[in-house]
Formats: sequence, C-alpha cells, structure tokens
Amino acid sequence: MFEHINPYTLNDIPEIKLSYHPYYNVSNKRLIFNSERSYRLFSTLWNRDTINLNEEILVAFLNHDYKVIGIWHHAKWTSRSCPIDIRKILSVGLKSNAAGIIIAHNHPETSTTPSDADKDVTKQLEKAASLCWMKLVDHIIISTEDEYFSFADANIIQGYSLSKYA
Repeated sequence: MFEHINPYTLNDIPEIKLSYHPYYNVSNKRLIFNSERSYRLFSTLWNRDTINLNEEILVAFLNHDYKVIGIWHHAKWTSRSCPIDIRKILSVGLKSNAAGIIIAHNHPETSTTPSDADKDVTKQLEKAASLCWMKLVDHIIISTEDEYFSFADANIIQGYSLSKYA
C-alpha cells in the first residue's frame, strides 16, 4: 500500500543553527531597575534628527540581575504605527537566555499617551513572555519632548521585579 520512502539526509533538509556571541564584559553591563533608567538607555539610542519621521521599536533583553544582555532593533514602520512581532521578540529573548524584556517605541509627535493597540499588544507580550519564563519588565513610549510613558509605572503591567524568574 505504501511505497518505501528513503529517509531524508541532512543534505535534503535545511539545517537550523543557533548561535549567541555575548561580546561584553559582565561588569560593564548596564543595570536597569526602574523606568527612568530604561528611558535614559533607550533615549540615547534614537537619532534625534529622525525621531519624528517613523515609529521604531527597540528591545532590551535583561539577565536575572537586571543587567542588559543586548539591544535589538525590532522594527521601523510608518509615522503612525509599527507592528510588534511577539514571536520574533520571544525568539531573540530565548536565544539570548534573557529573563526580562523591555520594549520601547517612539511616538513621532509630542504625545506619549499609549493607544489601545499599544495596550493590547503589551498585554499579549506580557502573557506570551511568561509562558517562556521571561518577564515583560516594561514598555516605554518616548517622544521628542524628553518625555516618556511607562506601562510599569502606570500599573498596566507588573513591572520591575524579576524575582519570580530567578
């Protein structure tokens, strides 16, 4: 009934390779334990000459000691929106063995008020991260006016305690 099919060899199937190269000195990693430090970290990464052009999303991955493992530029989109790909964020977090995630995006205007879409995706990411034993520590919205909004400070997410994941 079924014909015998030869098993595949590695030459027939693409191989997936994972690697992680932490090129840093552990003592030099930045410690992030509140929204102000998160804001200061992310605000230095935005080009102030182009911050009003497009929404961008940056992601910081933290170890169990609230020290930054690395920063990942997630997306750059239009001046009105930027979709967050939860699967990609979690895959980078898992690959880097992160315990915590902080995402930041800019609003190309002076308002840092989160939209309903911002709130929805933040709650989805918080829930998905917890399934992977990671914690969404904060979601920061920055503007050109040196202002920011913190989802942790607004108690929309639980915030800066990684103890559950230690």
